[in-house]
Amino acid sequence: MKILVTGASGRVGHYAILDLERAHELRLFSRRHPREGDHRFNTPHPHVAADLLDRAAIRKAVEGMDAVAHIGANPWFSEETFQLNTVSTYYLLEACREFGVKRFVMAGSDWGLAKSDTRVVPPDYVPVDEAHPRRPCDHYGLSKIVNEVTCEMFGREYGISCAVMRITGVWMPEQTGGYAAKSKPAPADGAQWWWSYVDVRDVARAFRLAIESPDLPGFGTYLLSAADTILDMPTLDAVRACWPGTPIVRDLPGHASVLSGDAAFRGFGWRPEHSWRKG
Repeated sequence: MKILVTGASGRVGHYAILDLERAHELRLFSRRHPREGDHRFNTPHPHVAADLLDRAAIRKAVEGMDAVAHIGANPWFSEETFQLNTVSTYYLLEACREFGVKRFVMAGSDWGLAKSDTRVVPPDYVPVDEAHPRRPCDHYGLSKIVNEVTCEMFGREYGISCAVMRITGVWMPEQTGGYAAKSKPAPADGAQWWWSYVDVRDVARAFRLAIESPDLPGFGTYLLSAADTILDMPTLDAVRACWPGTPIVRDLPGHASVLSGDAAFRGFGWRPEHSWRKG
């Protein structure tokens, strides 16, 4: 397949490129070439140097592609983040509609469900799944939920198969590999982040599996998290201590994540492979 990868100079973009290039022809899109970005790496794939709000550049980049892996986004909290994240997604999907691209997989976030940068906001129940109410608390989370609605509309109205990866906090391989030797936070210190993480290699693999899946529905959201938490304490003990009264609708044995990966497994066969507990 011919795949456009946005956010090509970022950390997730880097690993997505490494995963996808083994079987696909890539075109890269980012303001800076990957060799000049924060995660400097060389790549032979053609690169479009442009901003995600440059609609003309997006149209040229999408033309001739079979799929789009939309990873580029602003991850911080500002009005500029809302504008770039939402408008760029709309521009990309409009270009997909125009040029007949039928597979669109993008980086969403669990942040739009309820997480906050300023306070602890427990989920409505655990484990959290894709049916959890969408309740953003800031510009960033709102942008991700608006993008989900945009994808849903383009899937329904134009037959573009759209998958939104609700990614939790992304760790690089060295973070995953070195975490076991570090002191672990107290449950209260990690409750704001729902004690979750996911290795970047697992995120990259999820993008590939979703792009390659022959049976992806017109629209779907998929939580991506490691199978465990960042805590030494059993998960249910942490939930009861920090989120008293939060309904437990299904057992969370041992150190299981409060984020369910079942939808991603059903949708395209993804399970997380990396955990800090495995070394």
